[in-house]
Amino acid sequence: MPEPLILRIVQALKQHFLYPYKTVNASRLPVIAIHSIYATLLPEAKIHQDRKLAPLNNPKGIGDIEIFDGESRRYEAIAIKPRPITLNMINAVPKKIKGKQVKRYSLLTMNQPYCVDEKRINSKIEIIEEVI
Repeated sequence: MPEPLILRIVQALKQHFLYPYKTVNASRLPVIAIHSIYATLLPEAKIHQDRKLAPLNNPKGIGDIEIFDGESRRYEAIAIKPRPITLNMINAVPKKIKGKQVKRYSLLTMNQPYCVDEKRINSKIEIIEEVI
């Protein structure tokens, strides 16, 4: 039985994301790919009804990818990192989103290991969730 199409797509994306390109903008590839996926799926998702995907390279943005609600308020921001998530990255989140009305903020990476010092990171996330 042939491998399902979605698994082949995911594998192809992983190969591109993790390939050691020798160019400055290589870290943008995952951002462009995930933005394109959101652009394709957002209109179809009922949970995101009346929401709009911001263009890439928003100078006032708090994430690489941002979604706004029907009243132009930031709903979701996604930061895509080219390296493992660290405690310093997590510690920077409250400052980055302070005063920026956002319902959901995510840090994503394809790099393995996905995070450094997972136990401390998870503890810090719990503290941030309680404060916000």
